[in-house]
Amino acid sequence: SMFRFMQEAAVAHVMRLGLGPKDVHARQQSWVITQMLVELEALPPLHSRVTVETWSNGAPLQCAQREHIIRDEKGNRLLSACSYWLLFDRRQNKLVKISDIFPPKDERERQSALNRRPKRVATPLPSTITSDYLTRHSDLDFNGHVNHIRYIEQALDLIPTSLRESHRLRELELNFLRESLLSDGLQSQLAQVSDLPVFQHVLL
Repeated sequence: SMFRFMQEAAVAHVMRLGLGPKDVHARQQSWVITQMLVELEALPPLHSRVTVETWSNGAPLQCAQREHIIRDEKGNRLLSACSYWLLFDRRQNKLVKISDIFPPKDERERQSALNRRPKRVATPLPSTITSDYLTRHSDLDFNGHVNHIRYIEQALDLIPTSLRESHRLRELELNFLRESLLSDGLQSQLAQVSDLPVFQHVLL
């Protein structure tokens, strides 16, 4: 749910800037996520209220950088995240220079939500758990691509039940390499990297 809260807050913010999904779609453009880093400090109790904060943190190179913080009712931080986004022009088949259309900083001039940035994930290890999946209409976003939240859900679904009951998620680092479309056949692969436990997930 917190990932969906983040997405809804981000959409509301870019709509206010005139860069929402419908705005860019009218110009034959699409927002595409490329990297994300998430740190989770705690999960909110059932039926509790949370506050979602999001802001743009400039546009280094070709990417728009987005920050998120989710807090509980007492203001304690539950989640911090940073993600990088590209704007793709479908007519010209090239990336849009973000700095030409995006404000260099959000009006609040906020600092980064995390003290480190997303980076390229290491070469995949041999998988120990696999699962096949056929994409459906309910997986798709406004662009007709599989929503990135569905990739996260598929990765978490492969973690063994015994570990899900004895541990909780603390960190996610994701690289998004290409889009998936309706009725694509995907294979979800999971490998345990260390006994902490740390897992590496690949979706093919």
